[in-house]
Amino acid sequence: DPEAAAALAAEVLGGERADVRLVIPSWGVGRYPYRAQAELIQFMLAPIGLDVSVEVLDGGAFNEAFRNGDYDLGMRIQGLPNADPITLFNSYLRPDGNQNVSYSMGYDNPEMTALIDAAQAEGDMEARAALYADIQRLAAEDLPTIPLMNDTTVIIHHVDVEGYQQTIYGGTLNTAAWAN
Repeated sequence: DPEAAAALAAEVLGGERADVRLVIPSWGVGRYPYRAQAELIQFMLAPIGLDVSVEVLDGGAFNEAFRNGDYDLGMRIQGLPNADPITLFNSYLRPDGNQNVSYSMGYDNPEMTALIDAAQAEGDMEARAALYADIQRLAAEDLPTIPLMNDTTVIIHHVDVEGYQQTIYGGTLNTAAWAN
């Protein structure tokens, strides 16, 4: 809702503009659409008074920025390694979650923690799915993290394809080619 965003930004910024630092890792620029997404975010936030500078950082500097909370916005890939959402909920939405801590997010909502605990202990899959829906509703209200896209993993194999490597978070399509 661009109009509501503009009104909120005007209220918070008092009619002034604000600088926003968006960091992306250099290792992901060639593999994921980080630059295009960052430029879209930059374009969309400018009219409401947020001047986004996009910084591509090498791996060490990127991790240090996240560890120290030295960024306003940051982008990185996150897969679902075991097909159970509880893994991501524990990692990002618990105050002691490894990504919450290592990315200096500072998210701490006791209601969220209680929902995650209940979901993790729930054996009935329908009841667990309902708890997952509650977790996602609360996450949409609190916005501790904002998912931008859902990455689909493509797996290919043919004896005449070289340079392709399947990884847990996708494949190296950018280096795949037909063998000579």
